[in-house]
Amino acid sequence: MSPLAAAHPVAVVWLAIALVTLAAAAATLIALVRHALVVGRAARRLAEEVGEVQAELDEVRARGVRGRR
Repeated sequence: MSPLAAAHPVAVVWLAIALVTLAAAAATLIALVRHALVVGRAARRLAEEVGEVQAELDEVRARGVRGRR
């Protein structure tokens, strides 16, 4: 007789529920990590774009300060 055939039917149901829950938790964790990587790349791109504009503004500000002296 196989171990599953000898197991109580309720135990088999709980085992199935546990395995499905484990699979769902693993899928959620994988999706969370993937989204964190996407957000990190987007933040890096934003910092690069904002950095260019900020450098330009700093240059304009420096010219304005020199022009007032």
